[in-house]
Amino acid sequence: MKPIWHHDCQLSALVLSDYIFRCEKCKFVSNGFAYKCNECEEHICLRCATLPPDALTCPGHEHPLLFYNDFDGQCSACGNNITTAFGCKDCNYSVDPWCIRLPTRAGRECDIHLLSLTYPE
Repeated sequence: MKPIWHHDCQLSALVLSDYIFRCEKCKFVSNGFAYKCNECEEHICLRCATLPPDALTCPGHEHPLLFYNDFDGQCSACGNNITTAFGCKDCNYSVDPWCIRLPTRAGRECDIHLLSLTYPE
């Protein structure tokens, strides 16, 4: 059992495995490990459960990003409307929990070099 800091109930959640679920934070469907809240029975994937409670940094953005559970706006990365976000207090930049966890480097089977996320000037 583990307390999850960004969950509304603030109760300990039980870890489950080999169960198909949709994460309440990132909306990803999975059958891996998840935490299930004993009170509201919501599922949270391990990726979202391990988000740190302090500010995150994002490559290409100079300010730290803080977590907002009640957010109404669009993700600066994918453009989708979001209700939870990592946002910047200093500028109008917000990223949903799914996009913030995307890798900055990825491989392709047709190329031996890794592709890196870049930001134009």
